[in-house]
Amino acid sequence: MAAGAKTGTSENPSNPGGAPDAWFTAVAPMDRPAVVMTSYIRGGGQGSRTSGPVVKRALQYFLAHQTQILKVSPPRTPSAGTPGSDSGRPPPPRR
Repeated sequence: MAAGAKTGTSENPSNPGGAPDAWFTAVAPMDRPAVVMTSYIRGGGQGSRTSGPVVKRALQYFLAHQTQILKVSPPRTPSAGTPGSDSGRPPPPRR
């Protein structure tokens, strides 16, 4: 199955040993994406060597269990514009 991926690094002077942070993001399958995963490792060095294997294993798990995973519905959340949905405040009292 074709998947798309992007690696990345960023300098972080506070990392022990001074290694850059590393991340790897992948989407699969490319022709009809069902999942996007990202791994971020502080001080991980190169994303393809450290974060890439994490994403690969997670994608393998997802693809092996895709039917069961997608059967589970996410929790329902208020839709945009519903009182209290975007402000963090409870909705106004009913009259």
